[in-house]
Amino acid sequence: MAVVVPTFRRLDGLAKLLRALDAQTMGPDTFEVVVVDDCSGDGALDRLQALVAGTSLRVRALQTPINNGPAAARNLGWQANGAGLLAFVDDDCEPAPGWLEAGIATL
Repeated sequence: MAVVVPTFRRLDGLAKLLRALDAQTMGPDTFEVVVVDDCSGDGALDRLQALVAGTSLRVRALQTPINNGPAAARNLGWQANGAGLLAFVDDDCEPAPGWLEAGIATL
């Protein structure tokens, strides 16, 4: 299972999202988070590593070669991963603790 997150110059929102994902009822060992920076150009990848250090999540950070919008970032994220199930969430969201578990139960 993987959660794909496109992001562009919203590190504060991304920090809230990562905290919400860290609080999911599914353990952090059951899913990977793939954050795709859409070429923010503001040191986002370095700052993302600092955010990740404060969580128990498995996070992989990628970056698009040019700013092409959230759809291109999502596509890069899912294509770079071999997970059987994918969830997409934006960097300004704070999913409830049961969000992933409920999604899987529905599928």
